[in-house]
Amino acid sequence: MQAYSSDLSACPLKEIPHFDGSEDVVWVNQTPSSTRYSRLISFSFERETEELSKAQFNKMMKAECRWCNFLLSLMATVFKCLELILHIAYRLPFRRWRVSSKEDKDEMSKRQQSIQERFRKEAGLLVDVVKRGHGTTNDGNTSRRFFRDPVNTSNITGVDLQLIKMLHTIIEVLPQLYESSNQ
Repeated sequence: MQAYSSDLSACPLKEIPHFDGSEDVVWVNQTPSSTRYSRLISFSFERETEELSKAQFNKMMKAECRWCNFLLSLMATVFKCLELILHIAYRLPFRRWRVSSKEDKDEMSKRQQSIQERFRKEAGLLVDVVKRGHGTTNDGNTSRRFFRDPVNTSNITGVDLQLIKMLHTIIEVLPQLYESSNQ
């Protein structure tokens, strides 16, 4: 008997649970053309053996682990880009990275508070605020919103608009490059 294998990619449009008899829509895919929710479905027409099952399981786990590791490193990159822009903004008046005198540190602290306050008032974002026992408020949602409006971010931080736009482009393109390299 000849073995046959085929792969198909599927993207859900909406989720409607039918186990309770209701027709309530739980979730709707707002971007059906995106690959974000796309899942690979493999069809294989061959005799099921223990070796085949183990091979398929290992293939699936390897792909999932690779994707999870990439997502973790991508999230770290996004956070680091956000923190880089903020730390540049805090030090802009000094035109140097190391701020050592007490007067300069006090001025940098005031500038940091001013930038944080403007983000809170103008964009509704809590950026770089220390959370007791949890690091800072810089998370994935904050980073996305921070880079989604580069003009406002540039106006608040004083950092060059083109630099912010370039970092945003890099952040947006990285997942697509990963997906295309794994196909």
